[in-house]
Amino acid sequence: MQPRMIAIDPGKTTGVAVWSGDVHADQDEDWLRCCHRLEAWLAAWSGPTVVVIERFIINVNTVGNSQAPWSLELIGVARYLAHKYGADYVLQTPADAKNFMKDERLKKLGWHRKGKVHANDALRHLGLYVFSHKLMSTDVL
Repeated sequence: MQPRMIAIDPGKTTGVAVWSGDVHADQDEDWLRCCHRLEAWLAAWSGPTVVVIERFIINVNTVGNSQAPWSLELIGVARYLAHKYGADYVLQTPADAKNFMKDERLKKLGWHRKGKVHANDALRHLGLYVFSHKLMSTDVL
């Protein structure tokens, strides 16, 4: 049985991609709604489940640009909810996702969302997980 997955690109606008038979992705500016949706999916699903989320590390540049509390808070909520509902929790770097799942690959798979940068970033994380865990053959790329 293939796992169901939620991939998240956390931020002021959060990208969310869901794999549960089909692939769906969108983005949302409402932090609390993202948390509620994540919990609703995890509570409703049975069987293997994975939460994939972009790793966000505060460094000197981050402090100068923005405190970005919503990213760190959403990462914490996702980690807690994954634990609460028994889902695997996977952190990925933005660079790994962007280097592996370029726009051309998203388009070839029919996953690209025109004008939705954050949804596409969530799809990059989903794709990196799917292909690195051999849940789809790289022949389609």
